[in-house]
Amino acid sequence: AKHDTGLVLAINGIFGSVGIALAAVVAGGLIDLWGWRSAFILPGAIALITGMVLLFLLRRGHMEDNNLSKVSPTSTNRSERQRVFLILFFTMFMGGLIFHLTQTVAPKLFAVRLDSIVHGSTFGVGVLVAVVYLISGLAQILGGYFADRMSLKIVYLVSWAPQILILWLAA
Repeated sequence: AKHDTGLVLAINGIFGSVGIALAAVVAGGLIDLWGWRSAFILPGAIALITGMVLLFLLRRGHMEDNNLSKVSPTSTNRSERQRVFLILFFTMFMGGLIFHLTQTVAPKLFAVRLDSIVHGSTFGVGVLVAVVYLISGLAQILGGYFADRMSLKIVYLVSWAPQILILWLAA
């Protein structure tokens, strides 16, 4: 069966966005219910238990680690591969930097500037952060869809240009 690689990668990526969105809501709810320590202890305990279950299933042979076969390099010259590497490195680095900065700043920014909406509720702040990540997940789906149907150069430009303006305005 034919798969659209861009869309498949976008759908995979949206699970990460949904996970982060839910993490903001869960952490906010736990803080409001049981204090800030619970936002570390409960998810940490769940992560440890999940890891132990995974290890148990791996050792029992119920799951296996599938190694993907090596992808053969395309017939491009070395300078072309280096150029592509540098472009991808830069965009992935900037994307990661933007992601981590907004992940850190967004909750405080929403708490301070949107207090009239959240009324001091950490859960409310978590919901607003979740909405941002869910919207970004939808953008990821659109990007994957268009990556399969358009020139990747155009997709990169159309997805990065608005971010430059938005980040400049946010600053």
